[in-house]
Amino acid sequence: MSDPIIIKSRKLQAWQKDAAKIFESLQPNERFIIKASRQKGKSEICRQFLLYTAINYPKSYSYYVSPTIAQSRLFFQALQECCEGNALVKNINASLLEITFVNKSKIFFRSCEQGEHLRGGTCKGKGLLIWDEQAYCSDDMKAILLPYTNVNKNNIICISTPRRKTGTFYEWYTRAINGEKNYRYLDVNDYDNSFFIDD
Repeated sequence: MSDPIIIKSRKLQAWQKDAAKIFESLQPNERFIIKASRQKGKSEICRQFLLYTAINYPKSYSYYVSPTIAQSRLFFQALQECCEGNALVKNINASLLEITFVNKSKIFFRSCEQGEHLRGGTCKGKGLLIWDEQAYCSDDMKAILLPYTNVNKNNIICISTPRRKTGTFYEWYTRAINGEKNYRYLDVNDYDNSFFIDD
């Protein structure tokens, strides 16, 4: 993924380029933890990961999960704008919050607010689970979402603003920085983000 597939997208920032390199090198069943403060381009890189996976891996099923349905809908709408009119996209269903590609790949947009109703989802093929703002979701969701990736050993990307020194996000990030197997991480605060600050 040295030259990521970009559909109506801005140029990637330095941290996003490094995140793309890590994403490209992920092995099956690895979890990639990204710690970032707000307004640093988290949604942009998530869109890149989802589009890359859907386009390059036919018949893959990927999921984007956020804390609230409003967040998931906003993310869906942003990705919808990227995909509209593109020949690679077969159908965009705003009611179900799903995008289907001509190669039979799908991206599903869900919310932790759906709770038990999320049970039964499965990432197919080389599909991806992106858990956005994981630190702001109940830890009970782990038991519901992790089975999505069990069968095909799919990768999980957790990207969040930190909240507290407890919970799933903190646990996984700690495992990653300690070098535990199957955990990778990137801290956006390790990069120069001064260009976000106006005069």
